[in-house]
Amino acid sequence: MSESVQSLGQTGAVMVTKYFTVDAALLQELGERLIGRPHIALAELIKNAYDADATTCEVEIEQDRITISDNGEGMDEHTFSSLYLRLGTQNKREAETSKRLGRPLTGAKGVGRLATQFLGAKLRIESCREESNSPAIVASIDWSKIVSGEELTKFPVNTDTKDRRDIEVFPDGSGHGTRIIIENLRAELDDEDVRELGREVWLLRPPFNQFGRGISRRDRDDPKNFEIRFLSEDESFEKRFDEIFDDLTEKVWRAKIFGRIENGRESDAGFIEVEFRDGYPTNSPYEVFSDSVELSQLKALDTGAEDSTGDPERFGKPFLNSIAYTIYVYRLERKQAASVPLSELREYLMKFGNVSIYDAGFRLPYYGIDTDWLLNGRDQARRLSVSSLLPSKWGLETRYLLELPAPGRIFGFVEVNTSLEGRIAEKSGAKPGEWLEIQAGRDRLHDNPAYDQLQAFVRYGLDLYANRYAARSVRAAESVADREPAERKYKRVVQVLEQNRDQISDVVYGEAIKEAKEAERAAKSQDNQFTQRIAAIAPLAAAGMTALAMTHELNREVRFLQSAERRLRSIAKELGLSNLSDEADQLRSSLERLRALQSLFSPLLSAEDREERARLRVDPVVRGVVDGMAPLTPGLEIVTRIDEDVRFPPAPLAVWNALLQNVIANAWNACLASSNATVEIVGFENANDGVLWVSDTGAGIDLDDADRMFDAFERKLEVPREQASLAIGGQGLGLAIVRMLAETHKAEVAFVEPEEGFATTFQLKWRK
Repeated sequence: MSESVQSLGQTGAVMVTKYFTVDAALLQELGERLIGRPHIALAELIKNAYDADATTCEVEIEQDRITISDNGEGMDEHTFSSLYLRLGTQNKREAETSKRLGRPLTGAKGVGRLATQFLGAKLRIESCREESNSPAIVASIDWSKIVSGEELTKFPVNTDTKDRRDIEVFPDGSGHGTRIIIENLRAELDDEDVRELGREVWLLRPPFNQFGRGISRRDRDDPKNFEIRFLSEDESFEKRFDEIFDDLTEKVWRAKIFGRIENGRESDAGFIEVEFRDGYPTNSPYEVFSDSVELSQLKALDTGAEDSTGDPERFGKPFLNSIAYTIYVYRLERKQAASVPLSELREYLMKFGNVSIYDAGFRLPYYGIDTDWLLNGRDQARRLSVSSLLPSKWGLETRYLLELPAPGRIFGFVEVNTSLEGRIAEKSGAKPGEWLEIQAGRDRLHDNPAYDQLQAFVRYGLDLYANRYAARSVRAAESVADREPAERKYKRVVQVLEQNRDQISDVVYGEAIKEAKEAERAAKSQDNQFTQRIAAIAPLAAAGMTALAMTHELNREVRFLQSAERRLRSIAKELGLSNLSDEADQLRSSLERLRALQSLFSPLLSAEDREERARLRVDPVVRGVVDGMAPLTPGLEIVTRIDEDVRFPPAPLAVWNALLQNVIANAWNACLASSNATVEIVGFENANDGVLWVSDTGAGIDLDDADRMFDAFERKLEVPREQASLAIGGQGLGLAIVRMLAETHKAEVAFVEPEEGFATTFQLKWRK
């Protein structure tokens, strides 16, 4: 404490007033208690950029350095001294919104700068203020110089000013902003530490706020636009995180749950919608279910606490005003339309799954896979039968709550704004504790009636999903078609006619028995043809399984080769070896060819591409196959002229992918002996049909005998011996598969008279 002499008392003694002082070591104590983990520290610094009206915040994480740069309003010398160097300021709490964009301010404790001390021993700050021509402020702090026992007010912060032009520009070429450089990290980070920390920080970017998707200049004044951009020597670092987000939020989900409350304190209403994709569960169609909820009539979840009174009472009034959430439900049991291997998606969900809460656009770290704050993990393990939240209109005889998804099967985002919730609640006359609030220093919400209502509203959506999934499963089981062979059914018809011969007139009996036996023969013939086709493609089934296994192995090898290429480039640059750099270029070219080949198998790896029927545009499907086959058809010129609006008949992508691969492979084989190997693919529509022509300059065929080319094991083309190693296929099954696929999906195939300059034209035709 410090002291000062005030006056002399009646006894002659000196009266002294004491003053508090602050030990400099308190900074470290506060950092440990209020920050606690590296990703929370980084989150605090990124939030500061958001509060400063930045549209871009760049984060570079290295083994012993972290740099955070933004293009926000920046600081001048006065701002730095009066606000940054003063701990515990309440300016954010008092201002409520940012200056230019009116964003709800995320920081309220005034201790975000302690995050730098928590992360590393040395700090450098560079900042230029937006609306000022004042010089840039440059400051450096060495936290390792903190000595316990010394006063905080005497701890040195070295500051200087520089001409703004001497400071490196901030993100997006901005002349204003703030750059924070943290060195001598408390813990040295290896590559896996960097990736893990990146994943944690990446979760700050909720999809509903367009984080990380790039911001156009015209959107700069949209308060929701805020991009977190990672800088790394590993170019796949940021891309990998985006691929995981894209897969989870766009591609592999099977059901999606939406919840929304707007002006809830007045309307007392919430809205919930559950969307099911086609085929989930099996044999179920695409379907959407909706429900409205009275917030006052919701019940708090039974937490199982000792003081619980059993069935919780209804809330009686709304405590929430504006809430939105989206929850994705997965069943990652087979290959699906994913850019990232399913094993990696499963691992990601086990680490970062469940439902997160975002306050004013930033994740509260407490809510995630480890907290089970919605109690869905507990109730799923307890094998509960029915929900205490759903009204009787959703009643089912089945034990539907058994379908409640565990935390590792869902990925969700709840969007709240505690600052706005508090202001609206106070204006409506609510009592303290009756709105959502953040606990100081803990990045979690106060446990109060508003939180309980939020918990119940989100859990209602999960329970409604489980209810409707169970109902769809029952309907799907009841609608499974009778699979008895048609031949057997017609045979029974013949037997019934013969048994009742005396009851039927001769004319009617004769006609009926004739038609029934003809139908029996036709059904038997169709069954035999089907069996023959299955036998014909049996060898391909084994090849397909082998191809899938090889593709998984290739994925691992590609990742290894990518890493090897980066290491080669790094060594070449460090040692100045141009020859080694050339070898790295060759390795990259090989990798690009390998990726093109992998794309041929991608529709087989995806359950969605194998099973989900859609009217796909012809042009992008053709281009994808052509690009994928390029490494297998060197020197072959393929020209495409396809009208933009032409679409295939309804079918999975894998169907047209396989058909086109076989047709192009045949064209390639036919052109092996040609000096001018060219293929032209033309797509168009006439009044009634869609048409696709694949023409080549190869050996040609006899149109009078062309139909036999579509029979299994039928081969006409003779490939020169010296070019046999370049031929694709050769078992005589390609065109048989093409016809089978086409006819199954209501299309016709044939060879037609080619246009001038071409030797053969394959035609695929279908009704529009």
